[in-house]
Amino acid sequence: MKRYLRTIRVGVFLTVRSITRGSIGTTVMTVFMMAMIFMNLIFLTAIINGLTNTAQKQIINTLTGHVLVEAPAGELYMPRANYVYQQLLDVPGVQNISARTNFSAEITISGEQGSYRGVAIDPAQEAMVTTVAEHIVSGRYLKNDDTNKLILGNQVAGDKNNDVEMQAYSLKGAQVGDWVNLQFSNGRSQRFEVVGIFDTDFVQADNRFFISQQEFFALFKEYKNHASEFAVKITPTADVNTVADDIKALPLKIKTRTWKETAGIVDSFTSSFDMVNVIVSFAGLLVAGITIFIVMYIDVINRKRQIGILRAIGITENSIALSYLMRALLYAFFGVILGMLIFKFAIIPLFLQHPLKLPVGQVSLMIAYSLMYVRALALFVVAFLGSYIPIQRVLRMHIIEAIWGK
Repeated sequence: MKRYLRTIRVGVFLTVRSITRGSIGTTVMTVFMMAMIFMNLIFLTAIINGLTNTAQKQIINTLTGHVLVEAPAGELYMPRANYVYQQLLDVPGVQNISARTNFSAEITISGEQGSYRGVAIDPAQEAMVTTVAEHIVSGRYLKNDDTNKLILGNQVAGDKNNDVEMQAYSLKGAQVGDWVNLQFSNGRSQRFEVVGIFDTDFVQADNRFFISQQEFFALFKEYKNHASEFAVKITPTADVNTVADDIKALPLKIKTRTWKETAGIVDSFTSSFDMVNVIVSFAGLLVAGITIFIVMYIDVINRKRQIGILRAIGITENSIALSYLMRALLYAFFGVILGMLIFKFAIIPLFLQHPLKLPVGQVSLMIAYSLMYVRALALFVVAFLGSYIPIQRVLRMHIIEAIWGK
């Protein structure tokens, strides 16, 4: 036991001496490189987490709610919409519901035209389920008694400065106050005034337009009390899967999906980014290992004679090896600490102030601390291996050869 304690004590002494008497510039540069590598290991993961979290929130808040109840397969609309609405509202955990009637129409304005997805809504109901009403960037939101009025998503309205993702398929700059002509799939046409434009920063949500259900049912009396889907918002304490199962158990001809089941696009790009993340993380760890190896190898070569003398005067090989391993782990430790501080107090606030604008919304960094600890542990392992190899090579040399620097 005393031998082990002496080995550790001597190893710590040699570590302290080598750091305090070594090159400060080399030490600082190595720690800084470890910090950069550590931040590289967690940066892409933080972007992927932020991207996934933003996309999930956007799907819930702008498209489907927590649960989407649709007409059964082969049917466009559900009859007795008021009855279905009440049945859904009585399900435990349901907070609010928005009944929607989907349709398609061709919009024409000033020589520009395109076919878009229209949604007839009860504006008050929709505002209690989604956040579309909170993202009006021009004009106003719909009112329940609006007639010949509509609001356009910014991907439909377009922009004269080509500042939207789907500009080529838009109306090239429709504005509040413009009158547009809607031609429905049955051939009927009607003029509508644009009273508002909304921009949720989610392309899939902004590629629609809304009219009031009152107006839609006035135009198509045969569809009165019909709905294509119901967007369901649950209470904060409710479980989405439990609520969905309770809805499925109702004696209704409906198709029920949770928001997760509609989020295939999120799973698709998340899995793709995960593969990229694995490759980048592996490359980062490889760079970390090579960096430690080079620093330690150069140090060992320069101190080969000193190491031989230490062995000659009775310092054990284990103490010498331990000193180098501890120094490498200290480089990694302070690199992780510095990387965490830079990431927390510089990079994350920067992205909060200037988030990435992507088709799914405004994306900031989101880091899981458990994953950060895993990355730190991986860096320690790589630092250990990177220092172990060069020191073992020197320790295998004969003492006389080491002293003579051969």
